[in-house]
Amino acid sequence: MIRAIMTAAVLVAAPISAHAQEDASENAAAEAPAWRAPMERLAHMTGAWSVVHESAEETGWVSHDAQPSSVEYMLDGAGLREVSLFPFGEDVATVETIFGYDAMREVYRIFVLDSQFGVPDVYEGNFDESGALVATNIRPDTPWVTPSGANLHFRLTWSTQEDAHLFTVDMTADRGESWTPLYRSTYTRAE
Repeated sequence: MIRAIMTAAVLVAAPISAHAQEDASENAAAEAPAWRAPMERLAHMTGAWSVVHESAEETGWVSHDAQPSSVEYMLDGAGLREVSLFPFGEDVATVETIFGYDAMREVYRIFVLDSQFGVPDVYEGNFDESGALVATNIRPDTPWVTPSGANLHFRLTWSTQEDAHLFTVDMTADRGESWTPLYRSTYTRAE
């Protein structure tokens, strides 16, 4: 008799337990932070890279020696951090870029700081129709102020694929009415 009751209890409990596990899995997915999926869109950017930077000059694009870059998630995926070397004239500076996603405003926010100038810059943007991540520092209004007092804002564009991507920087002196190419960087996976 006790064996029959135990068997019945197991047969009744098994489907309930399986259903509870399904509910728990669904709840876990539903309770994932709102930033998780947008940040996962940047996963292809992670890893070690070799980067060839080019600067726009009056005579055309000038290529610089390849520099290393590494990109990894931080804070359990809430942020993505790139540490790279970037040529500034004769010098090479360390540049740190942190990507995050503001789920309340549905916008990527990007923080950039370099060892050459030490001026923090904040960008906001999103993916465009071509699949490129495009961000500017116009809305955050963190322009580079020239010695003459002019405000230069920048547009950063990441056109990415699995094993290569193109990063471009354009500048504007008229808050985005017109843009002029400044830098472009070609990333390839480091061997």
